[in-house]
Amino acid sequence: MDAADIAGLRIDIERLSARIEALGEVGAVTGPNGERGCARLAITDADRDGRDLVVTWMRDLGLDVTIDAIGNVFATR
Repeated sequence: MDAADIAGLRIDIERLSARIEALGEVGAVTGPNGERGCARLAITDADRDGRDLVVTWMRDLGLDVTIDAIGNVFATR
């Protein structure tokens, strides 16, 4: 990707916000004082579900996705 390609990139803030919210729901927890958070510990169902969600988004964008033996996700455009 050269400088001209980078200069033409745009962020769809509504889509980005929606995806951050959706990912935050995977493993969502509520603390004893009502505060909300997220817990996706490695090698748990929530970890896998979060990774699967992000991989789906990547594949929907036509990216080539690979996942290594310990769950790191790599996407190539």
